[in-house]
Amino acid sequence: MLDTPKWEVEPPLYSSDSFSSPLNSKNYAQCYFQLVTIPTDFYAPYCFNDSDEVQLTILGLNTLQRLEKENHTLQLAEESLRISKESAKYGKFAAWLAGIGILTTIVIAIFTFIFS
Repeated sequence: MLDTPKWEVEPPLYSSDSFSSPLNSKNYAQCYFQLVTIPTDFYAPYCFNDSDEVQLTILGLNTLQRLEKENHTLQLAEESLRISKESAKYGKFAAWLAGIGILTTIVIAIFTFIFS
C-alpha cells in the first residue's frame, strides 16, 4: 500500500521497518493501492476499519489493465482452440465421406465394366 503509517514509536535504526521508509522511492514502485483519505489515527500498527477506502495507484491501474488484456487474449486463444477442434472433427467427417464417394465410384465403375 502506498500510504505508510507514521510510527507512534520510531523503530530501531537497523530494523527492517526503518529501511522501508515512506520516503524510499522503491516502495512507491511496488504499491498497488493507496488510501482515499488518510485517517487521523494512521499510526503503525494500523488496523483497517470498514469505513477505510482504498483505490488503485497508477501502477495498480496499469497492472489491472495488463491482466485484463492477458485474460482477453487467453479467452480468444481458448475460443480459437475450440473452433479448431470442431473444424478438425468436420474435416475428419468430410474425409470419410470423400472416401465413401471414391469407393462408391469404383464399385459403380466395376459393375459398369462387368455388366456391359
